[in-house]
Amino acid sequence: MRERRRVALASRQVLLARVARREALAALADAAGEEARTARLTARSRALATEYRRTGDMHDGGALRERTNFAGALEKLARNAEQAGEAAGVQVERQAKALNRAETREKRLAERLEGERRVLREIEDRREAPVPQQLARGLHKTSQTMSSQTPSDPSGQRLSPRPGRSKS
Repeated sequence: MRERRRVALASRQVLLARVARREALAALADAAGEEARTARLTARSRALATEYRRTGDMHDGGALRERTNFAGALEKLARNAEQAGEAAGVQVERQAKALNRAETREKRLAERLEGERRVLREIEDRREAPVPQQLARGLHKTSQTMSSQTPSDPSGQRLSPRPGRSKS
C-alpha cells in the first residue's frame, strides 16, 4: 500500500532529522565549551602576566629580563587565547543557526509524518467501514446484468464470447 510506504519514509526522515538535531546540539555544546575554556585561559594568562610584570625588589638584570620575557610570553598566550575565543564565538553562532535549522526541519518532518499517518488512518477506516446495503445490492444487480449480456456488432448479431471461435 502506497500510504504505508509514505508513512515509513516519513518516519525514517524524522529519525534522521532527530539524529541531525542531536549532532547539531553536541556541536553547539562543544563550541560553547571551547569558548568558555579560551575565555578562562585568556583571563588566567593576563592575570599571570600582570603578576610577573611586577618587578618588586629584583636587583639582578638577568632575572629581571627572564621574568619580563616570561610575562611577554604569557601576554602572547593571552592574545592567542583571545583570538581562539573569538573564533569559538563565531563557531557558537554558526552552530546555533545549524541547530535552529535542524530543529525546524525536524518539526516540519514530524508534522508531515503526522499528516501521512492521518491519511493512512482515514484510508484504513474507509476500507473497514461497512458497505451500505443499498449500495451493495445496486452493485450486485449491475454485475448480474452485465454478465448476462454478450457483446454484439453494429448489425445486431451477437458475437461469440471468445474471439476466433464461432458456433456453427
